[in-house]
Amino acid sequence: MKINQLKKERMMNSLFPIYPSQKMNTQHTIRPVETASKAHTNAVHLSNGWPIYHVFNSTNLVVVSGLSFAYPGQRHPLLHLNMTFKRGELTGLIGANGSGKSTLLKVLNKEYTPTDGTVLVDGIHWSHFDIDAWREQVAFVHGNHEIYSDTILYNIALSHHPDDSKEAISFCLRTGFSNYFQEFPRSYLTNIGAKGFQISSGQRQLILMARELFKQPQILLLDEPTLGLDRKTENFVLNLLNKEKQNRIVLISTTQPALAQKCDHVVLLDKGIVASSGSPRDRLIAEKLELDAILGAHTFR
Repeated sequence: MKINQLKKERMMNSLFPIYPSQKMNTQHTIRPVETASKAHTNAVHLSNGWPIYHVFNSTNLVVVSGLSFAYPGQRHPLLHLNMTFKRGELTGLIGANGSGKSTLLKVLNKEYTPTDGTVLVDGIHWSHFDIDAWREQVAFVHGNHEIYSDTILYNIALSHHPDDSKEAISFCLRTGFSNYFQEFPRSYLTNIGAKGFQISSGQRQLILMARELFKQPQILLLDEPTLGLDRKTENFVLNLLNKEKQNRIVLISTTQPALAQKCDHVVLLDKGIVASSGSPRDRLIAEKLELDAILGAHTFR
């Protein structure tokens, strides 16, 4: 029996070698799966001898190095991007339509595969993360997200189970979304119709944001999160994101200089390259944002 146990331990050690970068991160960032006998999210997959991780515990730093992406037969909408996203910071991507903002968010959501470059999550190459786990822990809020012909509550929880519904309502009460959803005729039980045709674009945006935040992701990506919102609701969203940044990495894509000015860090994209980056309070960046705000953001649209 002892001999068989020793063989088993040796086999597991060969499957899951401990690399220097893992020694630094496994205690507080991610956890390698140790068994193949459980559900799919706990299944063991190997890629060229390297373990595939299935669980995020906490994500503090994402480093993008030399990232490029191109559609087949077209120019590179993203070219040699270098940037860092930190937990505790609200990062704004700003640039004109077509500058690559939305494309970068789709790459980070693993919808597109980059043609070059690396992405490190707390020092671990992102290719070592299981795609399902990545999608569980990376939330992407964008206008093309599907709205279901069901209640507001279902569209947040994506479940009719009573426990999930209670958790979703509790989440909305904690975060302040309840102030908006309780105004509907039947509150959370209001049916919003196919593709949300019975609600405004701003209400749709709030429902999608609540859905993704309810997942408690480690990385939150938002494409034009304040589009269609009135000033009061926009302030609510910004205040909420400033609270949420303490628990996750938050990255906003926008054409609005006024929104970028409220971020902790901004990256100015121009035709797929980083034109400038830093604090919106840095003199050159501040002057650029202020000028475009005065001009009605024409140069960013």
